[in-house]
Amino acid sequence: LLRTSTERHLAWDASQLPLRYDKGESFDRTRPGLVPEDGRIYFHYLGQLVPAPVTPPMPSNPYVAQGVAREADLPLPVQQCSGDERCPQTGIWSASVPADHPMAKGFNQWHRQSYVEQGQPFPDPRTVHLAIEPAQITWLWWNQANAEHPKDITHVGIGNPARLG
Repeated sequence: LLRTSTERHLAWDASQLPLRYDKGESFDRTRPGLVPEDGRIYFHYLGQLVPAPVTPPMPSNPYVAQGVAREADLPLPVQQCSGDERCPQTGIWSASVPADHPMAKGFNQWHRQSYVEQGQPFPDPRTVHLAIEPAQITWLWWNQANAEHPKDITHVGIGNPARLG
């Protein structure tokens, strides 16, 4: 009790047992054996605080560790389309060619990405002097679409919203 004023209050306080609560769990405020006129109860920490070791998770990719890339979950269902199609969904798309393509080793790189808006054509590799036809490219959707705000202002955001909270 916040203020013990009677023998009954002292006996009630003495009969309380330590309780274990998890982070974010509400305290039990049922007050068995007390009436509202007995006043408020308070909780205090009992024990010795032992800090838990903090070990940051190791990034699975060296580019993530360097801060030049971010991890993201591939949206489900997986959405792919050919480079000669119009973009069906706004967001970040990564490009690749089949492994047996003569330029696969140089073209299939992690940074081969573009932000494409719905209805727009995918980037044509021929505009940067690559001998790859758009139809040979498979584009994979990574989501990460930007949010439209009033007055045609686009808010650009990257990362996995579920992880950023």
